[in-house]
Amino acid sequence: MKAQFDNADDSLFPNQFVNARLHLNTLDGAVTIPIDAVQYGSKGTYVYVVEESKAKMRPIKLGSLEGARTSVLEGLTEGEQVVLEGIDRLWEGKDVKVME
Repeated sequence: MKAQFDNADDSLFPNQFVNARLHLNTLDGAVTIPIDAVQYGSKGTYVYVVEESKAKMRPIKLGSLEGARTSVLEGLTEGEQVVLEGIDRLWEGKDVKVME
């Protein structure tokens, strides 16, 4: 992205950098999760979901990223709970305690 600004008061200096965001698309009805829940393995990206108080590994396909959240194109449905903490001590079928 390149822009030119009137700098009559000399508040900007040459080669000054700024962070800019460009809105490209709105994903209506997208399922989003915290990026911290996403795990990366040899078979691709996955999350642990909570089913009947047990952890279940679920492969997912990621979409767009915005801040600390990412959209999920495949693998999750709205309302499913994903594990955010203690993932390093988790495996398929392990008991999970949901904290409020």
